[in-house]
Amino acid sequence: MLAGEHGRAGELGIVRAVGETTRTQRLALYLIYARLAHQGSRLSAARASEDHAVREGLRVGAFDEDELYAALEYLALQQRAIEAALAAKVTPGAVFLCYVASVYFEGEDNELAAFGYHRDGQWGKRQMVAGLLTDGTGEPLSIQR
Repeated sequence: MLAGEHGRAGELGIVRAVGETTRTQRLALYLIYARLAHQGSRLSAARASEDHAVREGLRVGAFDEDELYAALEYLALQQRAIEAALAAKVTPGAVFLCYVASVYFEGEDNELAAFGYHRDGQWGKRQMVAGLLTDGTGEPLSIQR
């Protein structure tokens, strides 16, 4: 699983855009691969790494979900630079598809939620709107909230 994903990510320019020099960058790459492979939580990604030679293949050694959250923070901080590097590989005239979803929250304490327009009519509740941009074949290019 890992070798194929890493090879394809290299062909697409993802490895170069994210980087693989530091351990955090290699863990960030694993987060991308784990999201594509099983779409679970960071904890499930940490557990899955034990079964798929991730530690050896990406040279990261043992890690836990807290370290994956740190790698996720790295991805968030580098998102614009990563997207710019990947955008350079986009074919002129390519077709892009966008999906926007909104969710509302019942609780009061969620740093991602804010009051605003909700497409489902859930007025007076905190909410979050997220968008997904893909290329014409459905490959994800960007996720924004």
